[in-house]
Amino acid sequence: MLLELNIKNFIIIDQINVKFDKRLNIITGETGAGKSIIIEAINLALGKKIKNATQKIKGDKAIIELIFDVDPKKINLSIIDEELINDGIFVITREIYTNGKSISRLNGKIISQGNLLQLTNQLIDVHGQHKHQSLLDEKTHLKTIDAFGYKEIESNLNEVKKLSDRYFEILENINLTINNETNFDVDYLKFQYKEIESANLNIVEDNEIEDKFNRLSHLEDIINNLQESSLLIDNENGILNQLVMAKTNLNKISNYDSNIYDILNRIESLVIESSDISSEINHLLSAYDFDEHEFEKIENRFSELNLLMKKYGNSLESIIEYKDTIQEKIDKVNRREIILKELQEEMEIIYKEYFIKSKDLSIQRKEVFKVFKNKIRAEISELNLKDIIFEADFKEKLSNDNIKVTKTGYDDLQFLLSANKGMKPMPLKETASGGEISRIMLGIKIVLSEIDEIDTMIFDEIDTGISGETAFKVGKKMVELSKRKQIIAITHLPQIAAAADRHFKIEKLEGLSQLIPLDENEKINEVARIISGSTVDKHAIKNSQSLIEQIKKI
Repeated sequence: MLLELNIKNFIIIDQINVKFDKRLNIITGETGAGKSIIIEAINLALGKKIKNATQKIKGDKAIIELIFDVDPKKINLSIIDEELINDGIFVITREIYTNGKSISRLNGKIISQGNLLQLTNQLIDVHGQHKHQSLLDEKTHLKTIDAFGYKEIESNLNEVKKLSDRYFEILENINLTINNETNFDVDYLKFQYKEIESANLNIVEDNEIEDKFNRLSHLEDIINNLQESSLLIDNENGILNQLVMAKTNLNKISNYDSNIYDILNRIESLVIESSDISSEINHLLSAYDFDEHEFEKIENRFSELNLLMKKYGNSLESIIEYKDTIQEKIDKVNRREIILKELQEEMEIIYKEYFIKSKDLSIQRKEVFKVFKNKIRAEISELNLKDIIFEADFKEKLSNDNIKVTKTGYDDLQFLLSANKGMKPMPLKETASGGEISRIMLGIKIVLSEIDEIDTMIFDEIDTGISGETAFKVGKKMVELSKRKQIIAITHLPQIAAAADRHFKIEKLEGLSQLIPLDENEKINEVARIISGSTVDKHAIKNSQSLIEQIKKI
């Protein structure tokens, strides 16, 4: 339970210190005195975000402190250090600065806002002025049923969540596989690979093709020039005969000059070399036997290789390397197709399992709602809503005409209400008045309070849109609820204020809000003020005393 609230330097509050009763705590006061500021301060201490900090913080910083007495066995304490449990006394402090930054502490040690919210959501339930309007939001209806029947649906709900998580994990993997770098045009790759493969490239043989093609395509020029060269060396007037004649002439005079022998030796060498060259040329000439069929084969191969080099690389080695690269890409694509097929098959299996578990969950929810409906009708019938018909419309969530996959299953649920006999139940937002909504919400809170472990509930003007006998019955319900929960309620109705175990009045003194605990006489006077307005007379006092006595009998 919430033992104590301390607020310093927040909006029009200079300093407030409040100690709460374990049962029904009531806060009343004139409009504008600062009742809503109390609720806002509590929400901030619990970890909620602050807006317009510069306008709300007085001085350097505001300090808000909540002191709880907690049964550690009733809450999940895994998010905090064991040393902070402190025999179940939790002191939560939040310092808020004008720039909007803040520091939260649990028993003096800094705690993150995320962990603080996880903790305080287990300690206190704050029902603000406009929170009953959340009942008009259909998104809250399924959450309400799941909260009420959690023990019954927990197993299936967890299974559905696991299947949903796995489904979307597979879907993400499919998208990644489709959109990654292996997204090649596999048909074109296969065409390229086949074109290179069918060429049957041979590095040694094909590298000689160009030489062969060049020789055969210029064969006439080669033969003509070889023949002409042969004639220049070896014919009647050729180089060889000229050298032989020079040798004969020099032999005639070699006896007269010894230097001529050196020249003769050199000429002899030239004769031998020229004769050898002539023989080689004649050998080449005899080897050039033009075969038109062979030339056509070499010409076609040369053209084929040239085309491949233009498309895939400037050498045979580059073409073969490119072919290997193509093969790697094709393998990747083939592996991707295999992976995609496996993922899609698993997704189909998961989807079928999800549908089965969601169906089981839906059946359970409908059974849970029957119990919930009866409890709600029992509660709100005691709040002057006897002719109310409260139902639920279960539908399947669809996406492109298929059952939609979500963490909570395929159920789409909205509450229906008929406030008068003979009227067909319709969505709450279309039929319920403000007073009806606030009483239905109170009924839901009462029903949920039977199953949750939260010890403290705060109601900020739950009495919206009600008066008279209905207000008295709401007050009676608040008393009943306070027997198992600590209640802190802001009200403007005397029927509810009269039920207080501890009554606080908020007043504005010299522009600053003060939260003042009232003794029994002060409580009687405050309830009388609410009954009569600004003037409190003996008649109002008497009515106040009577109302308080009446409430005490509950």
